[in-house]
Amino acid sequence: MSTVQPNYLFLNTVVGAADITVSEGAVVFGNTTTTNVSPSVKLKNISNIFTKSPGAAAVARVQTVTATNPATVGTDYSFQITQLIGGVYQTSFVSYESIAGDTGITVATALVSVVNALISSGSIQLASATNVGGTSAVITLTGSSSNPLFVTEVLDAGSGLVVATSTAGSEAFGVGSDLVADGIIGISDQPTSGTLYGLVVVNYYTEANSLNAQKRDIEQQLYVYVANGANQAAFITAIGTKLSAITLEANAGPAVSVERL
Repeated sequence: MSTVQPNYLFLNTVVGAADITVSEGAVVFGNTTTTNVSPSVKLKNISNIFTKSPGAAAVARVQTVTATNPATVGTDYSFQITQLIGGVYQTSFVSYESIAGDTGITVATALVSVVNALISSGSIQLASATNVGGTSAVITLTGSSSNPLFVTEVLDAGSGLVVATSTAGSEAFGVGSDLVADGIIGISDQPTSGTLYGLVVVNYYTEANSLNAQKRDIEQQLYVYVANGANQAAFITAIGTKLSAITLEANAGPAVSVERL
């Protein structure tokens, strides 16, 4: 059994949940009275349907690091920031040792300088690190739009630093401009930069002749990107319902499990 590259289908206008036509295992997605209609897709032996919706822009994580007044000169203030960069988790270390006359504010200011140097060098991809222009003992770290998530951890629980998360953040999903930038090409309509998409992934099998004339199963994937909108949720639900019915016909396919990604 071999795996082929997935097929991508973009539905930029969703009229209603009824706009899915199934006939003898052939499926047409989209309103048949408009130009927003997919080619007929033959789906047999469906193994799974995965859904994720709606599409959403990135939300930057925001964490704070609060520095307390040093108990003694030479108090070590250390924390680390871990972030997925280029597919690899990278950890950067931030440290400062207090001197005479330091307060929580001066410690925070020194630590901010270290973080900003890491940002400038590209070691971490944060949008900003600030303690309100050197006036606060609270450092605010904010993820970037392209890399919104990161994890901040204090290296020594007794070091006088406290980490808190004010905004959990989330990665972007189904952003049209990202799909365009990734070079994803649809089998009919194409991704639109100003659109957010939910996603339905259909895993199924088709038969093909091998070199020795024997039948063999080929795993296929159909990625259906459905534009966000009032009808999106009902449309995605209808996809699961109607494609489940296909496996109950004379297609010898297993029952479909509908799961959230």
